[in-house]
Amino acid sequence: MKQKAKILTFGYTEEEQKRIDEYLSEIGVPPPTRLEKRHGSVVIGDILREGAIGTEEFDCPERLVLFYNLSEAGVRSLMRVFKSLEIPRPIFAIVTKTSITWTLQQLMEHLIEEKQAHEGSP
Repeated sequence: MKQKAKILTFGYTEEEQKRIDEYLSEIGVPPPTRLEKRHGSVVIGDILREGAIGTEEFDCPERLVLFYNLSEAGVRSLMRVFKSLEIPRPIFAIVTKTSITWTLQQLMEHLIEEKQAHEGSP
């Protein structure tokens, strides 16, 4: 059974998350699932399927917007929405067949490496 589309966010302050939730509500998009530091040791697929929550804290300064089961057009549209908000720019990612098997911490480490490689390239 195919799961419904979801947006997950990580690393935003309460105020930033509130701004995100309010704007998405205005355009008819359900609020995202808010990932917390204690999700670091939990597999992304378990978070999506069961709402699993871990017990170990994971500290990461980056913000993340993670899209699951959205169309390409939907992802692009929502990326524009997030970029238009007056909040720190996140790392945008889409859940893949590989990343759904990773913990949040593994995913963030991978995305940060990719970001650093991209920023370091000419």
